[in-house]
Amino acid sequence: MRKLLLIGLFSIVSFNAYAQEDNTEYEMRIGEKPGYIIDKSGKKIEGIVRLAGDEMNPWTNQKKVKFIATSDVDNSKKKQKFKTYDVDDLKGYMAIDNNTERVFETIKYTNTKEAYNTQNGGLSGGLKAFNNLTKSNQFAEVVADGKIKV
Repeated sequence: MRKLLLIGLFSIVSFNAYAQEDNTEYEMRIGEKPGYIIDKSGKKIEGIVRLAGDEMNPWTNQKKVKFIATSDVDNSKKKQKFKTYDVDDLKGYMAIDNNTERVFETIKYTNTKEAYNTQNGGLSGGLKAFNNLTKSNQFAEVVADGKIKV
């Protein structure tokens, strides 16, 4: 009987000691990855990147990125206030996703294929073709880096 009482007492004491553990580190949510951004001046700022795209729609990572600097993270809050950056605000960004670095750089992009496909569609087709032929900035993911980037 004493052994049972003693085991019960020790289990309650160990349970209370575990429950009082203080966890002050911010726990990332789905889509939030450690990484950095590079602003227009070339300054690298470390923090947390929120990737908007996934396997089904990766193109959402090409237009904007949400980011919070490490210095701005408030560990007492579960949800952080991310700032949204457009393509024109940054030179690029990097996020560590599944232990691999995903690097995105700003490039100028012209959709010539779509422009040629829509050029024979009357006035609206001509406007769409003109819009596709104008260069726009986008974030492109760097798959291979070297003399030639892919």
